[in-house]
Amino acid sequence: MKQLLHCFKATGSSSDDEDYWVTGLKDKAIVGTSVSAVVELAESDVDPGAGDDDNNQKDSSGYDAQPSNEIQAVAGFAVVEKEQLVLYAAVARANKLLSIHRIDDPQAAFGDDKTSIPATTIHKTPKRVSSLCFAQIPAKDTSTPPLTVLIAGDLVGDAVAYSLTESAIQTGSKESEEEAACPHRRLLVGHTASMLTSVELSSPSDDDLPQFLLSADRDEKVRVSHFPFTTRIHGFLLGHEAYVTNIALYTRYCLSCGGDGTLRVWDYRSCDELATVNLQSLDQAFGTTAIPTKVVAVGQSSEHDSDKCTFYVSVIYDGSNNMDTFLVDTQGGKLEIAKSQQFTLSSQPLAIVPWKDTQVLALLRNEKFLIVCETKKGTAEPQVVATLTDSASSLSPDDLPDSLLEKDKHGNIAMIKNNENRGPAQQMPWNDAKRKDTARTRNKRARQRRRKTPGGGSDEEDNEKGR
Repeated sequence: MKQLLHCFKATGSSSDDEDYWVTGLKDKAIVGTSVSAVVELAESDVDPGAGDDDNNQKDSSGYDAQPSNEIQAVAGFAVVEKEQLVLYAAVARANKLLSIHRIDDPQAAFGDDKTSIPATTIHKTPKRVSSLCFAQIPAKDTSTPPLTVLIAGDLVGDAVAYSLTESAIQTGSKESEEEAACPHRRLLVGHTASMLTSVELSSPSDDDLPQFLLSADRDEKVRVSHFPFTTRIHGFLLGHEAYVTNIALYTRYCLSCGGDGTLRVWDYRSCDELATVNLQSLDQAFGTTAIPTKVVAVGQSSEHDSDKCTFYVSVIYDGSNNMDTFLVDTQGGKLEIAKSQQFTLSSQPLAIVPWKDTQVLALLRNEKFLIVCETKKGTAEPQVVATLTDSASSLSPDDLPDSLLEKDKHGNIAMIKNNENRGPAQQMPWNDAKRKDTARTRNKRARQRRRKTPGGGSDEEDNEKGR
């Protein structure tokens, strides 16, 4: 999975709740505002490591070769430090370099068309990153500001927290992974022998409820862990019959979509499934048989009561120009979800993120790149981002990915377990008669070795054990 667009809001400063976004277009990373001012993030000149066999060829799971500097995931965050607004933007590339860019003076940076923001912190990730989000860890002393970290989910099932201030790799130098990794990152969550497709962090609660880190994987589940004490598992969201492609949070609700063609609504605090929509069984005029890849939830910002609210859920699909919107209503004490409308966009949307109130910001593969969709009114209008077009003038729609899903060299979805080149493909191992024969032979040889060993037991004892 790829995360090519992310939006974030600056609050508690003189910015008057400004909205920002960060996007990745092939090898270019760009940060923009709601008033169409943009600034490009400079690519690091750090050598990703010529000795890595999977940097420019394929990774250990046999996925397709990708350009080493192609962007896999982006994220942004705004924080007030010493009464000054500071922006952070993170960019993860296929060469496993994770760069963090700090913008100390946003007004000056966005006012200079020639400005290119260099990376202030660089990490080398063990495997390619599929999703990113920022988080703040509160300090024990209330007078101390919280620690801001970057959480990265990767293709081996790990969610790792990275430092924003201490680089594991210094520009122009090359350290070993063992020397560079430990002081600057910490493992939060590990999904054994799996692949993380999406990570989300719940908002801090005003009623002393714990904060949760939700991580979705290709093994049909979403794990809910306490944050920052992620070793405490709160529960699992179980119900998908295939890999989970994306999750999104809205108040106490988690929205998920996956390879089984369903959209599901959960209460992640109780881990209960509240509603399921079979997207592939919708009528032909509204639905599609493509795999849903991204889901977002938007609603009026004035609604804070999660038990009595109405919000909209939007879903996009792999290889489709459609974006379906659903209305979720909890006013009557019971959650109800119904289809609302369908947007047919000018080209395939590669990402959608919540924007202002009921608006959704979409990244397209055509020359406009970004558009704003009003889910409540059913309109889709181009976002005026002339500078974005200038920054990406060398790119064509063909330069952008045609799919967000991880695929192997044959074009098969790598998250489907039957497409793996390891393990059984057609039948379960416990139904394999050859394994039973092999076990009998192994036990027979063990008995023979014991008989040759002094005090190893008699034939009668071995026969009794072998029955």
